[in-house]
Amino acid sequence: MSADQTTAELTTRDVLQQVDRRLTLIEEDLRSLDDKVEGLDDKLDIRIEAVEVKIQTLDAKIDTKIGALDAKVDTKIEALDAKIDTRFGTLDTKIDAKIDGLRNEMTAQNTGLRNEMNAGFARVDAKIDTQIGGLRTEMNERFSRIDNKFWLQTALILSSWISLMVALLFK
Repeated sequence: MSADQTTAELTTRDVLQQVDRRLTLIEEDLRSLDDKVEGLDDKLDIRIEAVEVKIQTLDAKIDTKIGALDAKVDTKIEALDAKIDTRFGTLDTKIDAKIDGLRNEMTAQNTGLRNEMNAGFARVDAKIDTQIGGLRTEMNERFSRIDNKFWLQTALILSSWISLMVALLFK
């Protein structure tokens, strides 16, 4: 039995040594892999830093290009504003000239119309004056006839009344 035990012990010892060797090999592999991972991590950090630098330079380039575009757009907008202002100024001048022309034409037409109306009113006034003059003459003749009749009737009434009074008094 004791030979079996030593065999078993040797086997266990052998197994433990093999396990130890394997663990040592695994640790060495892990260390080399860890070194490789650290190297890759360093390389990745370097690449990330390079990309960040590139991004910063691109951002700076984009900012300068946007600034330049803003300046170009601003100058073009200012130029367009100036063009629009000059066009509006010329349009205002043209419109003012046309309005002044229309006002002058309307004033001339109003003056002509006023003169025509005054001439027409003068003709109507003359016609009315002649008609009124004729009517006045005719009415004066009628009133003078009526007036003569009135005075004649008044004289008759007065003389009849006086004769009646005299007759009553002397009776």
